[in-house]
Amino acid sequence: MSGHADVKRVSTKATEKHGSLFVIEVKLNVAPDYEWRKCFERPSTYQHNESHPSLVKIAGDELWFNSTEKNLEENIKWLDKYISQANECYHQKMAEITQKRKREQETEAKDKEEVERINKMLEKL
Repeated sequence: MSGHADVKRVSTKATEKHGSLFVIEVKLNVAPDYEWRKCFERPSTYQHNESHPSLVKIAGDELWFNSTEKNLEENIKWLDKYISQANECYHQKMAEITQKRKREQETEAKDKEEVERINKMLEKL
């Protein structure tokens, strides 16, 4: 993920059942990067439910969590909210990183100009 596309849920299916819990597999449109995952792990609004990010496993472009049938629809709605919040957080972080890099490049360019100015001055001495 390079900071452009939002992460989206593209498919959802139950893969196994253990007692009253179903293992739910969610396929994403992209494999989220480390920064997005950090955002996902810290939602701004949440509910302690079966799809809370602390209970979700992520590998590549797939997520897994356990859910009862009774809570499945609500868990999916919350998962979509968590994904949306992570996208917002991610875009904000990427904008901050871009601004920081721009400032660093400007500082580097200014420093280089000052070094060149000093070298020209030293040539005259």
